[in-house]
Amino acid sequence: MIIPAAIALGEAEGVSGSILIPAIVAGYEVMGRVGGKASPHSVRKGFRGSPTYGPFGVAAAAGKVLGLTPNKWGTLYHVQRVFHWVSGNSE
Repeated sequence: MIIPAAIALGEAEGVSGSILIPAIVAGYEVMGRVGGKASPHSVRKGFRGSPTYGPFGVAAAAGKVLGLTPNKWGTLYHVQRVFHWVSGNSE
């Protein structure tokens, strides 16, 4: 989920591997940190980790590829949560 999104956005933005690789790493780091805290609770309720926490990683990777400033990160995560919710992943 994170790698295809980062590669597609990186290609669209024309970024180099020196930007793309750290963005992918950041995406997995964020997904792991969010999932590591919440996963035991959500797994007991029947949710899978990747579709539940993956969008956080995708948002992090996208923010790194786009070179977002700290002020823009909140907006990115808010948009990610809206798409996550409307896609049915919160049911």
